[in-house]
Amino acid sequence: PGVWKSGTAIQTPDYDDTSTPEILNPSWMTSIPDVYSLSDVTMPECNSWSLAFQLCAGIRFLDIRIRHAKGNLIIHHGISYQYAHFGDVLMDVVAFLREFPSETDIYGAVVHYINEYVHWGMLWHSHEMPSMGEAREKLVVLQDFTGPDLGIRYNSLDIADDWKPEEVEKKWRSVSTHLEAAAVGYVGQRKRFGIVAMDFPGAKLVQTIIGFNY
Repeated sequence: PGVWKSGTAIQTPDYDDTSTPEILNPSWMTSIPDVYSLSDVTMPECNSWSLAFQLCAGIRFLDIRIRHAKGNLIIHHGISYQYAHFGDVLMDVVAFLREFPSETDIYGAVVHYINEYVHWGMLWHSHEMPSMGEAREKLVVLQDFTGPDLGIRYNSLDIADDWKPEEVEKKWRSVSTHLEAAAVGYVGQRKRFGIVAMDFPGAKLVQTIIGFNY
């Protein structure tokens, strides 16, 4: 236990750049009371495993980067094409939510034709924050584009997005300050940290983040 290597890939409790997470948590939201606001739920996000493995590992925020090309919405990460279309992502997530209806998924994406792939009833189509009960088996869009309400307005949230800091220490200070501020809100004896976004987290780190909900 501790460190596992396969070729050049490394799997530790805190870092994992392998293709398969060590621990799966496909239905961890089941025991969260319906009355809790979704903003009081601490949830992990990552950019590493395949979408199917991310969902089964317990990832509930999906940072989808979309580029419009020749009439298609294709998935990119930076300048790198991910060999997937937005419709493929939506179909995978819908299939997951139907298998695990206790869960919800939040999208950070510019979405224009989401209703072509997702039944209207599976969308949280309001700018108001839903309760956990209202969000179950639904896609919740963080809307960063103009038009009718299709989800929660991205700029209405308290966000730390210092993704390209001049110094690593500056990044850590930004993250630490933001998490400390988020933890001021309590539900009973729990602290909440909101969405914790990471690259290549280990499955045990993901599990630790999920554990703040209990």
